[in-house]
Amino acid sequence: MRHTIDIDLYRAGAIADVERQLRDAASLDIGDWMRFEVGPPVNVQAIGAQGARNKVQSFIIWTSQEPHVFRRAAPLSRP
Repeated sequence: MRHTIDIDLYRAGAIADVERQLRDAASLDIGDWMRFEVGPPVNVQAIGAQGARNKVQSFIIWTSQEPHVFRRAAPLSRP
């Protein structure tokens, strides 16, 4: 079974305004460890409608951790 890899969104308004709103929303940091990058628009024509397609990439951002260094006083086994 094949699934679609895109999500269709509809928002009424001028294409430039809607794209700006998408970019503004994608740039928000809401503390969920995710980041989004919005690519350039590609115009799409449909019967009686006009739209744009933007590639949006999502990234999961992990926290950075300080490395822990342990030193053993004596070897655990002998060679």
